[in-house]
Amino acid sequence: MAMERLRLTLKYNTVVEEVHETLKNKVTKKRLRHSEGVLQYSKKLCKIHGYESGACEVAAIAHDLFRDIPKNELLVLARNYEIPIMDIERKNPILLHGKIAARYLGEKFGHLEKIEEIMEAVSYHTGGFPFTSYVGYITFISDGLEYGRKFKDVESLRELSFKSLEKSFEEVLRNTLKYTLKKDLFLLPESIIAWNSIKYTDGWSVAG
Repeated sequence: MAMERLRLTLKYNTVVEEVHETLKNKVTKKRLRHSEGVLQYSKKLCKIHGYESGACEVAAIAHDLFRDIPKNELLVLARNYEIPIMDIERKNPILLHGKIAARYLGEKFGHLEKIEEIMEAVSYHTGGFPFTSYVGYITFISDGLEYGRKFKDVESLRELSFKSLEKSFEEVLRNTLKYTLKKDLFLLPESIIAWNSIKYTDGWSVAG
């Protein structure tokens, strides 16, 4: 069992290192620092809450891999990956960056354990989702609370994330929805689904 765990850890580490090198050539320095911050925060949450961190590390370092790609190129990539494009994504192609990164990971690292959970986490890291595993929740929370983020009450939200992933996810999602409404932006369907899922599921918990 110990040898198998070591083998899996080494495989995850290799993927993280490879994606990290690719990231350096695809995003701005500010975006790179953010992605590295999400990586470190996700590792911290995994340690606190008792989860293996490998899958979260891959999702964290890869989530914004295509964030700085020009809009027209995002649309081309989405079509090449045969990703269904919603009207809101056609008008705002930047919303496709997570789904494109997920497909990239699936094609390049399809052999990786928990790859479907990693792809789900990366696909929906922007607006949240009723994720099927801890990988998605930790990636979403870490994206919102990594130590480069500066906004009102961020410290109290970080403290909450160390105590409860469920309560933290709800509050980070609430913040996302409040910000979207304040800016008069379009609410992503997955954000609404996630919020309703929380409110209409008694005693919900993050899946293992």
